[in-house]
This record gives sequence, C-alpha cells and structure tokens, in this order.
Amino acid sequence: MTLLVAIVGVGVTLTLPVTERTRETGLLRAVGLTRGGVRAMVSREAALAGVAVAVPAALGPAVRASGTPRIRALAGA
Repeated sequence: MTLLVAIVGVGVTLTLPVTERTRETGLLRAVGLTRGGVRAMVSREAALAGVAVAVPAALGPAVRASGTPRIRALAGA
C-alpha cells in the first residue's frame, strides 16, 4: 500500500512540473538541449522525488515501532 501511495505521489508530483515547464523545456531545446537531455533531466527529477518520498515512507514505521516499547514502559502498561 505504501508503495502504491508513493508511486501515485511521484506521478502527481511530476505531472504538474512537466506541464508547467513547457516553456522552459522549449527554451532549453531552442538553445541546444536534445530530447534525450530533456528526458534525462525529467528522469533525474523523478528519481530524486522518488527517493524523497520512499526514504521517509520506509523509515517512518521503523522509527515509530522502535519507540513503541519505550512509550508502553513509560505508561506503565
């Protein structure tokens, strides 16, 4: 489920910048950036966004679970 949410989040996150950056992409193409260069730029952005979403999503439950026994001990349960 977490992976599905991450994939949808990355998809939405990347759809908006791509549609909003058509002028920038056109300008970059006009000054000589190839289609492959534009594709690489968008792919790198996608990879960074994916890591930015996946790392906290993966570490969050682990960090939260590691604190659970201490919280229960403090509560006297």
